[in-house]
Amino acid sequence: MVSRSLLVVLLLGALLLPMAICVLIAAAGLLATMQDAGGAAVLTRIAQAGGILWLLTLILPCDVAGVNSIVASPPSNRDGQTGPDADDFDTSGH
Repeated sequence: MVSRSLLVVLLLGALLLPMAICVLIAAAGLLATMQDAGGAAVLTRIAQAGGILWLLTLILPCDVAGVNSIVASPPSNRDGQTGPDADDFDTSGH
């Protein structure tokens, strides 16, 4: 089972990373207008890495929720019945 704290961190990252990326892009633009091409390039690369990280924080909560639902679901037999008594029922009609 995946912890709730991981889900909270991923959701906070999904909410806060776009703001940080915008600040980095704005700072890179400011540095570019001040003729600091090296600093602008560094901040642009950091913003791009933040964008990749942001995409991961958008995708991973779905994966984590899927893992949680698989782990939490009761086992089922081949007839589709679930729960501890699923094997006690005979659905074959015999």
